[in-house]
Amino acid sequence: ILSNMDESQMTYKSPYLANCSWNLKNDNGVWVYDGKAQLIDPVSTDYTWLLIVLAVVVVVLFSVVVVVRYTAHKQKGAKDIQQAKRDKFFKPADVMVYLALVLVILVLFSVFFGENEQVYQPINVVTVVDMHTGQTIFVYNVGRNEYQVAENSTWDITVTTDGNDIIIHMTCQIDGEERFNELTITKGTNTSVKMTDSICGFGQDCVRYFGAMTTPGQSIVCSPNYLKVISD
Repeated sequence: ILSNMDESQMTYKSPYLANCSWNLKNDNGVWVYDGKAQLIDPVSTDYTWLLIVLAVVVVVLFSVVVVVRYTAHKQKGAKDIQQAKRDKFFKPADVMVYLALVLVILVLFSVFFGENEQVYQPINVVTVVDMHTGQTIFVYNVGRNEYQVAENSTWDITVTTDGNDIIIHMTCQIDGEERFNELTITKGTNTSVKMTDSICGFGQDCVRYFGAMTTPGQSIVCSPNYLKVISD
C-alpha cells in the first residue's frame, strides 16, 4: 500500500503511517518505503553504574580510614593512656572520617532514590498538517535532511535555508484574508522546531506560547489558520 501512495494521499490519519513516516521518501511523485533509512537512536545518559562504582570506592576508602584510625588509636592508647586522654576530640583524621561518611550517605541516596537514567529521544520527522482538510502539506526527514512539500495543497509553501536553519514560509487565503505561518527547523545534535512568525487573524498564540519542540510527540497548533506541527 505504501509503495502505491501518491502525494495526494499523504495524510497523517493512519497510525501505522505515523509510526513509519521516517522511512518514506518521494520517488518521482510516489511515496515509497525506504528500507535503508536509519532511525536516529536515542542518546542515553545512564549514570547508574558510575554511581555504584563511586559508592563502592567511597565505602572501601571509608572502611580503610576507620580501620587505620582505630588501629592507630589502639596502639597509641596501649603505649600512653594518659596522652590518649589528652587528645583533642576533633582531629584532622576525625574530620576526614566524618566527611567520608557524609559523602557515602549522599552517594547512596543518589543511587537508590535519584533519577539514574535520562534518555533523550531525538526528533526524526517534522510534519505540518492542514487541520481543515487533514492533509499533510510538509514533511521534513531529519536523518536524511530531506523535505517534501505537497503540490496539491491550498497552502503556498516556500523553503529557504540559512546556515543550520530551515525556514518554512506557509501562506494561505482564509476567510478572504491572506494568512501565513513561519516555521523554523534548526538542525544539529538536538534538532529543534519553533514557530517563529505568523498572522493568525486575532493573535500569534502559536509564536508566543509554544516553545521549541525538541523531542518526539510534541505539537504546535495555530487554530485560526488550521495548522498543526507534529514532531515524531
